Amino acid sequence: MSRNASARFAAISRRSPALPRLPAEVERAIGILLLEFEERGLLSVLLPILGFGVLGFGAEWLYRRLTAGVRQWIGAIPLETVNGRLHAVIARFAFGLGMVASFALGSTGAFMAFDWPILLKEIVLVYLLAVLATRFAMVLGRFLFALPSALMFANVKRFRIVPMSNRAAVF
Repeated sequence: MSRNASARFAAISRRSPALPRLPAEVERAIGILLLEFEERGLLSVLLPILGFGVLGFGAEWLYRRLTAGVRQWIGAIPLETVNGRLHAVIARFAFGLGMVASFALGSTGAFMAFDWPILLKEIVLVYLLAVLATRFAMVLGRFLFALPSALMFANVKRFRIVPMSNRAAVF
């Protein structure tokens, strides 16, 4: 480690007394995880993660199917007035939050309905929450940049909050 990096780490660790223990805690967590994999087998840990992920994506797919009329309504909102633009922004964001909520209900909600061993529950729940956070970040990106391939509206550029070209938005 360079001197600057060491000095920065020392300054941060003075502010956070738990930070110096972080490498040991990560190593301990990995050890516990490996023991859980040995005891249960990798498949019995990965299968629930994949299964509940599929349930989440299935719930999101169902949400999109059931809200096709809402998407058409959002796509037809006139944007010539400030009021129209505000309605479109709120409707698009609410639609995106509905997608995230449907994924959460389908995956995490279904997962919580069962009784799991504590360690397996924590492992699977953390992975499901990571996927949920990723889904939220994707919805937020679609909301701000109105990605051409991500929305099912004609002329998505008109919804873009951050002004840029389609190429820049996709990037």
